[in-house]
Amino acid sequence: MRFKKIKLSVGLGVILFGVGCFSTATESPEAAMDGETVTYYEHVKPIVDDNCVVCHSKGQIGPFSLNTYDDVKSHGLVSKAYVTAKRMPPWPPDNTCNTYKYDRSLTDEQINTFASWVDGGMLEGDPATTPQIRNNDQEGLSRIDLTLTTEEYTPQQMSDDYRCFLLRWPEKYTKRQYVTGFNATPGDLANAHHIIAFLASASQVSEYERLDANEVGAGYTCFGTSGGPVIGVVGVWAPGGSGRDLPEGLGIEPGALIVLQVHYNTLTSAPRAAQVSLDFKIDDIVERVALSLPWTDPLWWVANSMTIPAGLSDVSHSFSKDITSFFTGGRPFDIYRASLHMHMLGTKTSLVIERKNGTTECLLSIPRWDFNWQDLYQFSGDPIRFNPGDKLTIDCTWDNTAENQPRVDGQLLPPRDVGWGENSTDEMCLGGIFGVFVE
Repeated sequence: MRFKKIKLSVGLGVILFGVGCFSTATESPEAAMDGETVTYYEHVKPIVDDNCVVCHSKGQIGPFSLNTYDDVKSHGLVSKAYVTAKRMPPWPPDNTCNTYKYDRSLTDEQINTFASWVDGGMLEGDPATTPQIRNNDQEGLSRIDLTLTTEEYTPQQMSDDYRCFLLRWPEKYTKRQYVTGFNATPGDLANAHHIIAFLASASQVSEYERLDANEVGAGYTCFGTSGGPVIGVVGVWAPGGSGRDLPEGLGIEPGALIVLQVHYNTLTSAPRAAQVSLDFKIDDIVERVALSLPWTDPLWWVANSMTIPAGLSDVSHSFSKDITSFFTGGRPFDIYRASLHMHMLGTKTSLVIERKNGTTECLLSIPRWDFNWQDLYQFSGDPIRFNPGDKLTIDCTWDNTAENQPRVDGQLLPPRDVGWGENSTDEMCLGGIFGVFVE
């Protein structure tokens, strides 16, 4: 079956965030029974290994490591406070909206086990009692077939530097194959705002090579865009992210060239030289070809109509329209994943289907927005069909008061009128869906 390619020439407007930092919570055996002595190796280590060390390891986004007994014990009291308050592991979605794979929430039994361990003196126990059973629904790529790495680059423009790097597919992958999993690893987490891996066709390669050749050093400046037309996106990264396989049976056509846009932000961290690595899972055959579709009001960025006045604590904007009039040529679209994106001032956001019969179906709701924890959420059940005549509604709310501004050198920035923009101190209201056309 053949699918039409959609040409896109936008920047962050094609983002579909495929990120997440913790794996799915598991039930027993790590949950302790009532009256049982709780030890690190038998009860706590499985919880921490399955849900925490992906982020809380050296070089990852977590502020400290939780790889050893001494690590976990030294942070036991503060970890208990965050775990019992259900602030860690982070899981932003409202689960009354929908249910998702890779839910990072701990069960009540796991929370009680961890709290009992701390309250009981954080006993170490015997390493031989550590259960070998691990969660079978882990995040991360199930297989890495190809790794591509950029040249080393130090951000030059303050405080937001957009740089694009060209990565060619190796010759062995030039025949028709499909990307079935993607992961991006920024070399310096402190400077990374987002990463988008755009796809260019063979006819577009020379145009990008000219852009690259016109600038000295690694890559070229590409503020807000790839610098030219693209045929899609193969994957993205945002803070808190790790890689993931695509839903079973789906794949992305890779095109001829990856145009990798990296948004560096040095507002709160000094620029450092770093490389970006991309990992891919690749298969020869897939059942259906998938693609990512952005969702936002074009007037917000074309006409600067998304105004967020300084000093106001509850500013909302929304946009609703039939996506088939934009992208699918009147065809239904099966949605497997959904995402949402704002910047630093966001407080809540949602993505909802308004059916033509008057009913609604919630795809994703983030009631307490946190820029540091973004993800592309895959539904735990069947894909959700969007039919012609339905409307996809995105809604975003911001707090632009003095108390909710970003900090630089320990000081809050002064509030100012904010609108749509590519800088970290600007704002966005952007949704995304990932899925397939229904023929």
